[in-house]
Amino acid sequence: MPGDRVLYRPRERGIDHGSMTSSPPESAPVAEESVAEELAFVARAVDDLRRAVAAAESDWGSQIARVHPGNHDGALNLVHYWAIRQHDLRDLQPRLAAFGLSSLGRSESRVQASLDAVARAIGALAGRPENGPAAPVTSFTRGPRLLRRRACELLGPRPARRRTRIMVTLPSQAAADAALVHDLIAHGMGVARINCAHDGPAEWAAMIAHVRRASAATGQPCRIAMDLAGPKLRRAHCCRARGW
Repeated sequence: MPGDRVLYRPRERGIDHGSMTSSPPESAPVAEESVAEELAFVARAVDDLRRAVAAAESDWGSQIARVHPGNHDGALNLVHYWAIRQHDLRDLQPRLAAFGLSSLGRSESRVQASLDAVARAIGALAGRPENGPAAPVTSFTRGPRLLRRRACELLGPRPARRRTRIMVTLPSQAAADAALVHDLIAHGMGVARINCAHDGPAEWAAMIAHVRRASAATGQPCRIAMDLAGPKLRRAHCCRARGW
């Protein structure tokens, strides 16, 4: 895995970075620089992000090259998104918004196009427009369309009366309780997740059969997600090896 890169502000321990649109800390000082200095600051920060995206693309180049051509653009954008998510953007976001610029809070489906557009706008405000053509409008519309299509392929069609899909991890009892699975689907479950770190092939097969029968009976589509177990650390083995 490529190493982490420090660009705008490194993540700090104990801070929740789950959302790119989180409000800045209340204790953040209010900038007193002149407009020109503030504009220069956000320009440097965005340039740092663009360099990090380019570096990540280079670091992950061999993996991206192995992706099917039909998924290449999505894989590239995922790497770009990974790159900017290594950093806390909460201080930068309100400073971008102060100039009427995108805060990058909804850039996940079009990271490169969003960064380039913000950089061009900053350059125009500073009287130093960037050379070269601007990103086509399709760069902004294609990403969200592709994201919606991939979500439907992976999670099933979007529900008719809500935007959110419901995924439920089936408990072990679902292997023997068909009524439980039927009730879950009847109440909106659209993806049944089977945790393969528990139970075994016989129980998984029974859960799948219950899901398919209940889906047919209710007329409600329900995808099945098999979550494969990863490596497990066993401290007891280490302790015995050291004689503890």
